[in-house]
Amino acid sequence: MVTWGNHSLADECHVNYDFTPLTLPVIKHSTFFMQIQIQSIHWEADEALRKAVTEKLSRLEKFYDRIEKCNVILKKEKNARQKSYVAEVRLAVPKQDLFASERAESFEGALELIMADLKKQLIRHKDKLKEPRRLREKLTQ
Repeated sequence: MVTWGNHSLADECHVNYDFTPLTLPVIKHSTFFMQIQIQSIHWEADEALRKAVTEKLSRLEKFYDRIEKCNVILKKEKNARQKSYVAEVRLAVPKQDLFASERAESFEGALELIMADLKKQLIRHKDKLKEPRRLREKLTQ
């Protein structure tokens, strides 16, 4: 027992050991829900195409789960010699936007090519975030 003059420390401090533990909610990493916006320029995309685009782009969340927004532009070009279907996709991720654009003979083909491009970009972006900054600077020099 510690004393201070005429008083003991035990007299001054009252400790209550009868308490109920406080349960706090577990705060998890904030969850991002990808918003997909599909635009078709000078024509109206049918529901089957919109559903296919949404399903394909939702697969990107397996590679990086913090995708905030996805803008898709589908265009038909009137050119008989070249591939006339163009798809453009812009992904908004924290601190950066990722973009891919492809031409093909169908929108499904263009989207498959875009998916491969965006997969590579997302993996590269995720690796860049994991690497320490000074290590990245050393490797680039």
